Amino acid sequence: MQHFADKIFNVDKRNWLSDYVFPDNWVNRTFLASQMIDSSWDVIEFGAGSAKLKEFLKSSQRYLPTDLVLRQQSFQIINLDHPLQLKQEFDVGIAIGVLEYVNSLHFTLNQIATNLPNFVTTYCAAKNRFLKFERARGHIGWKNHLTKKEFENIINQVGYKIQVVKEIETRFFYNQYIYKLQKLND
Repeated sequence: MQHFADKIFNVDKRNWLSDYVFPDNWVNRTFLASQMIDSSWDVIEFGAGSAKLKEFLKSSQRYLPTDLVLRQQSFQIINLDHPLQLKQEFDVGIAIGVLEYVNSLHFTLNQIATNLPNFVTTYCAAKNRFLKFERARGHIGWKNHLTKKEFENIINQVGYKIQVVKEIETRFFYNQYIYKLQKLND
């Protein structure tokens, strides 16, 4: 049965069933993210895809890969457009190349901030508010089109503090950044 949010937001899960959507150059982003994770932290990865992150973690770290589809038996299905209901506690959440595909960044980041004290993520920010290239971004499946400043405002609104931010890629209509975030109360 299709979830009501999937019907409203037209989530096409078929796209994520193939390995072709996980090019090898994405491994570099995953490695950078792994370097921002404390070696004692238990990790949940949203949109884990091919679960490459696990290769960079210590064997003592608990790791839960999640995605929109059940790519392997170890995966848990989580749609970040739905309320987040974690069955276990984790020290950090990871979302690499994921947030552009959610319908409401504020909703999703608020759900993550409510459940996780630390969060490492990437975001491809529009270069400026006049050149968001929403049609081009939408053509590749992205559902939100924020500038870096707009994205960082949401981070602050949901109660995270930016510990680290690095630009990792520059393209014609966006810059990609990687963030390490920590809850203000922690």
